[in-house]
Amino acid sequence: MGDDDSTTRAFHYFICDVVCEGFALYVVYLSYLALKAGGVDKMKSCLKMWCCLGVWKFAQIITDLFFWYLSIYPEIKMGFMAFLVLGGGAAKIYDPHLDKGIEKAVELLDKHVLKKVKSATE
Repeated sequence: MGDDDSTTRAFHYFICDVVCEGFALYVVYLSYLALKAGGVDKMKSCLKMWCCLGVWKFAQIITDLFFWYLSIYPEIKMGFMAFLVLGGGAAKIYDPHLDKGIEKAVELLDKHVLKKVKSATE
């Protein structure tokens, strides 16, 4: 019975991951349409989704380590992806939270990267 449970759980995780990646492919599709249409607002919306997806993918490294044992965790991940992509969550998260955080991170990275580049070229 133990093997059947682990096989079922692995398949469950696999299906949930496929659905989550399907949401990411939908963002690719929306980005393609925005590029074809040439609308700046649509492109901004897609870029906000990509920023949120990138941060979420990085956060998953940590959350997967701590919450993998929860049987509902894959559904939580799918729900969050659906919220980001279909529910307008990217704008709700990016504007009040990520914009400022990413701006600070970019300043720090630019400062340190420029320092390394200058020291490497001298």
